[in-house]
Amino acid sequence: MGEKPNACPYCGKGFRRSSHLTRHLGTHGSAGAAPERAGTPPLPTPAPRPYACERCGKAFGRSAHLARHRETHSGERPYRCGCCGKAFRRSAHLTRHRGTHTGERPFACGLCGKAFTRAAHLTRHRLTHTGERPFACGDCGKSFARAAHLARHRTTHTGERPHKCAGCGKAFAAAAHLLRHQRTHRA
Repeated sequence: MGEKPNACPYCGKGFRRSSHLTRHLGTHGSAGAAPERAGTPPLPTPAPRPYACERCGKAFGRSAHLARHRETHSGERPYRCGCCGKAFRRSAHLTRHRGTHTGERPFACGLCGKAFTRAAHLTRHRLTHTGERPFACGDCGKSFARAAHLARHRTTHTGERPHKCAGCGKAFAAAAHLLRHQRTHRA
């Protein structure tokens, strides 16, 4: 796995190229729409997303991302693990999965030695050593170690239910609750 020295100041995601980091920054939204990390500059204006999925309405900034997304609707999983038979939509996901059979954890913490299968998990783990909770709620001041936890918390102030079921229209505050609900359609 290659080094990813260009880290996003908002979510910690790493990139091999600074141009990829620049493109990623647009995914965080404008200064008023997304959580800001302490000590970081205001968020950039979000990049336009002109490519929308005809099936579910999800929009993308690049046509290639829309094409990849469309595969999720087909349900096709052409990449199969030779060890356990689990199937994946993308070859990269199969490659990452193979590590579960080998036990490979290439991303190790320099402070405690704990190792991870993904660089992003190591980045998130490092906060446990510092106690840093860089994502603060603008309404009540409560802070969180993860941007996703702040986003979930903010729905307690707004009453927002941003995760909508494409099948029936029911909306949920948490993505996990939507996923659990969607299983009822398959049963």
